[in-house]
Amino acid sequence: MNKKMVAAVMAAAMVFGACKAVMAAENPQGAARQLLQSKGRIVYQEGEHSVVLDSQDLYRIADRMDLFKQGISGQLASMGTYLTTGDGVPMQTSDTLKVTHISPAAEHSVDPLLVDFNALLEGVAASQSVPVDSAAYGYEAGTVLYQTKEGILTTVEDEAACAAVEIRPAAAENLSAGTAAWVDGHLLLGTGADNQSYFEKGHGQTSETIVNIISLLYSGVNETAPYTVSGRDGSGVSVSVRSKQTTEPLSVAVRSELIPVWNLEGEEKRLLTKLRLDVDAGTDGERADKENATSGHGSISYVVYDESGQAIGSGSDPSAAEFVIDAMALPITTQHIYVEAAGSVWVHKSGHGSGTGSAHITFNGVQATYLIN
Repeated sequence: MNKKMVAAVMAAAMVFGACKAVMAAENPQGAARQLLQSKGRIVYQEGEHSVVLDSQDLYRIADRMDLFKQGISGQLASMGTYLTTGDGVPMQTSDTLKVTHISPAAEHSVDPLLVDFNALLEGVAASQSVPVDSAAYGYEAGTVLYQTKEGILTTVEDEAACAAVEIRPAAAENLSAGTAAWVDGHLLLGTGADNQSYFEKGHGQTSETIVNIISLLYSGVNETAPYTVSGRDGSGVSVSVRSKQTTEPLSVAVRSELIPVWNLEGEEKRLLTKLRLDVDAGTDGERADKENATSGHGSISYVVYDESGQAIGSGSDPSAAEFVIDAMALPITTQHIYVEAAGSVWVHKSGHGSGTGSAHITFNGVQATYLIN
């Protein structure tokens, strides 16, 4: 190919490049083919050599560029990364766009054909970043996360048992040994360092705890402490009935205050061994014979809960007698528990029974017995 043909090709390329730059500046909104004004076909022939400039080639290239943009945008969405005009992390390649890990509303969605490749490439880089907004993990926008003493993530704030959680990228030490993850563009391999640290800390604490419990069991003395109860849903702590006819059961439900289970540190060590529901209950009635009577009846039931609200024990007694609960037999894993109890009373008339039947239940509180030293 001689110098004239080379010059012709270079001139055509320079004109196309200049026109494309001008059109992009004048019309930044539109698909790639909409920026093109070329049409027709040029064939330059000289001897055996020829140069063909066909505008359709340019349009095919433009369409392929649009397909690339759509493909990149779709892949970003599959990784939970989106370009948006709404809330998000500001982009360095655009003054108007932001990156978010939350699917934006329709009015803030961005058509990938209307942005350049630099913005899309920045989105690819951001896809491996760790979002700090809890909404990116399926929670409601603005949700604050907390960690319980047991290390469980929760949305319920408890000042005595929870600490606010700040979402942060993982480090190799946070991952179990042999597990891998992409974090902020880096491929990490877990070392298990956190697990080892927790094991060593827990093993040491467990050994000390066992020693303290054994010491209490062999040398501790009993001490009783009272804890109050109050009516659930604003009700009272008593229920009673008196009638000459059969009645439907009347009920009362109470809940105790939080009851400490153990304190195994310091000088005043203590361990909860049993609970007693302090109940004033009684029934009365008149019986003419075995088949004819009008009498009062009552029953009590209880449920013991740990500090997280998990039921760990229960019982009932149809005679409305007081309860003694063996705390040492309960699967307690929290430092505090509470008791919910319910009592029901009713009158039953059988045959030709005469007179009046009655029953009453009053919850006075909970007595806790501890081993102390």
